[in-house]
Amino acid sequence: PRWCSLDGACSHREFRDQAIKRLDALYEGGHPQPDLVLCVDWHAQPIGAHLRWRLGGLAMVYLNFRVFSRGRPDGFLACQEFRSVDQAWLTLALSESDAALLRAFKEDADVRVL
Repeated sequence: PRWCSLDGACSHREFRDQAIKRLDALYEGGHPQPDLVLCVDWHAQPIGAHLRWRLGGLAMVYLNFRVFSRGRPDGFLACQEFRSVDQAWLTLALSESDAALLRAFKEDADVRVL
């Protein structure tokens, strides 16, 4: 695994696979289902998408924590953020400048600043 990185080589796949495995076991064991899915940063989006599918279309709130880098507009990070904004019922950003960039992904997205 490669941590402390925001590019395609980071360990986001390992994080996704382990989180899905553990959450599936939790809900198969009878744990109460959530009312919505809260995804903190783009790493959680595939997990949120899985939960939404598994638990019947829950709303997803995406918290965009763009702390270290904005990446290239056509790069890996932008692609992951687009997917997150596209699937979110609500997106929360840390700053107005981040919110403006996220709104550019999807014109009708509900993007707000914390």
